[in-house]
Amino acid sequence: MPAMKWVPEMPDAAGAGGEVDARRRAVADAFAAGGPLSAAVAGFSPRSAQQEMALAVFDAIATRSTLVAEAGTGTGKTMAYLVPALLAGGKVLVCAGTKTLQDQIFGIVLVVVLLLVVAALGIPGPFPRMSAGMSTCMAGNI
Repeated sequence: MPAMKWVPEMPDAAGAGGEVDARRRAVADAFAAGGPLSAAVAGFSPRSAQQEMALAVFDAIATRSTLVAEAGTGTGKTMAYLVPALLAGGKVLVCAGTKTLQDQIFGIVLVVVLLLVVAALGIPGPFPRMSAGMSTCMAGNI
């Protein structure tokens, strides 16, 4: 994967096509065989649905649009939305529907993403603030 200049926030997609294109390629490469995720996460295997979702998330961030995505069990949804968000340099709010899923995301996946994947992708700190619990979810009852 070619080295790219890190910018704290996603540049305006209309005015910075080269930078946005480079970041989109980095998202695709991250989920490819032999990419940073397979190097950083033991047992990682590329899944086309995960890569497609990650690119859709990145495109929504780059164009500042809304994306509603649904994917089956085993797709790798958490990594598919966190990795492109980290590469885009934006903020992410994640609300889980159950305490079990919240614990999975907060306790396992975010540790993997922040400690292994961020280093593998070459994203510099500082790392995001995290909090967990129903009382910290801004969405409330949706």
